[in-house]
Amino acid sequence: MITFLPQESFPTAIRLEKDFLSDIVIDKFFKFIKDIPYKEAEIHSQEDTDNHRSSKIKWIPHEDPFMDLYFKCRDYIGNQNSYHWKFDIDSGWENFQYTEYRSDTKGHYDWHVDIGPTFASYRKLSMVIQLSNPEEYEGGDLQIFDPIVSDENFPYKSVPKKKGSIIVFPSFLPHRVTPVTGGIRKSLVWWVGGDHLR
Repeated sequence: MITFLPQESFPTAIRLEKDFLSDIVIDKFFKFIKDIPYKEAEIHSQEDTDNHRSSKIKWIPHEDPFMDLYFKCRDYIGNQNSYHWKFDIDSGWENFQYTEYRSDTKGHYDWHVDIGPTFASYRKLSMVIQLSNPEEYEGGDLQIFDPIVSDENFPYKSVPKKKGSIIVFPSFLPHRVTPVTGGIRKSLVWWVGGDHLR
């Protein structure tokens, strides 16, 4: 009988690419979303939403003129997944969430994970694309739990703020956005997954 060794993977890998979107693509994206209404961000499992999260969002539909960006992100995440996590991500593709953290409301999102009950139970990988120049705001650091960083009780790393960069990480990793103290931090968020975590 032939036995097969399990596929090796890196379940806590965090992947960053600094030049994922050009300024031209980002400028077009902002033109396309200007008529989409803002919504207040909500937390479905948190009673005290105001203290835990403060941001404005827009839900981006799965339709033109956004499909090229959806396909670009899907292909990048799929390629990274095949090398690092090897999750089953054949389904569970949600809409993009455009997010603004504004200094006038001390925009932030405290420590949380993206996986959870109901629809969030399908999430396996989280994506964040930086849409602001780092000079346009202060604070607003995206920080992700990373056990590789050190032996501290709660080690984490701060993600570089380069405009157009993309970061992908497992949805079960705790992460946060620190309070924005000046300007507006703009980003594009997405979650992909499938049936059960495997």
